[in-house]
Amino acid sequence: MYLYLWRPCEQSTLDQRWHGKLCRAIGHTGTSTEGPGNGDRRQVVDWDGNGKMDLVVVGEWMAPTFFKNTGGKLEKTEMPNLANLKGWYRTIEIGDFNGDGLPDMALGNHGLNTRFKASASSPVSLFLNDFDQNGSIEHIFTQNVDGVQIPYTLKHELERQVPGIKKKYIRYSDYNNKGLNDIFPKEITDQSIIQEVNSFESGVLMNLGGGNFEWKPFPRFAQRSWTFAIQVLDINEDGIPDLILGGNLAQVKPEIGKFDASYGDVLIGKGDGTFTFSPNYQNGLKLEGDVREFALLGEKQILVVKNSAAAEIWKY
Repeated sequence: MYLYLWRPCEQSTLDQRWHGKLCRAIGHTGTSTEGPGNGDRRQVVDWDGNGKMDLVVVGEWMAPTFFKNTGGKLEKTEMPNLANLKGWYRTIEIGDFNGDGLPDMALGNHGLNTRFKASASSPVSLFLNDFDQNGSIEHIFTQNVDGVQIPYTLKHELERQVPGIKKKYIRYSDYNNKGLNDIFPKEITDQSIIQEVNSFESGVLMNLGGGNFEWKPFPRFAQRSWTFAIQVLDINEDGIPDLILGGNLAQVKPEIGKFDASYGDVLIGKGDGTFTFSPNYQNGLKLEGDVREFALLGEKQILVVKNSAAAEIWKY
């Protein structure tokens, strides 16, 4: 499973000590908007309604992050009410989903049909460190269970990164439910670079004006897989924006399980920022494989782009 952590090297003494090697390992590119996490997708939009185009960034290991156009530069705007929306976002699209003239944002996240379970009280974390002090960097995913960081990483998988685990824990039962500080010395784990996610739902940020937003998750059936692409359109021609979602991720490790439950989701807008889920057997949509992009072609046609597969054109 590929999950990237981007972090500028100058941000911590650990980064400075591993300067160069660590940067390459975690995909550092050094642009000014990467501080919040891996800023995978961006939208230029006047989200504060002052007539100047601003910036919204989403990505992995981060909450939606807003930058305000002050005339000569972009300044990050703190939004504490979005702190519980740190996710693994892969797409953002703009639409006015309640007809108030303000730009709202549809976000594609990891979904809820997953081995990973994240919440504000029990986030999923990534610890990045040279745990066995051999000069190579390991990464370990954990779940916070009653304040203890329990690795998601299976024993045999961790042994490939840290061979000493095989001798320390002979049986799987000895390893099960061990905390990270049981497996490695606390003075080592305390040096880790740590990233967290606490929300995996895809949904809509409704623009309330004045720089305020309200989160409205998509219906449960639209959370079946990782959403990589969203298209805003009016399918039923009632003047209210609807959505088509696409995604999936097949190339993951067997113990994680493929994210392949989506055949494309159709969400019919209600005009208040919420949506009605339209089942595939009713709407006829069947998008197989890993969908990555949509594009409207005109004449009620939509282009669907996939990983390692031919593009498709659907009419609606």
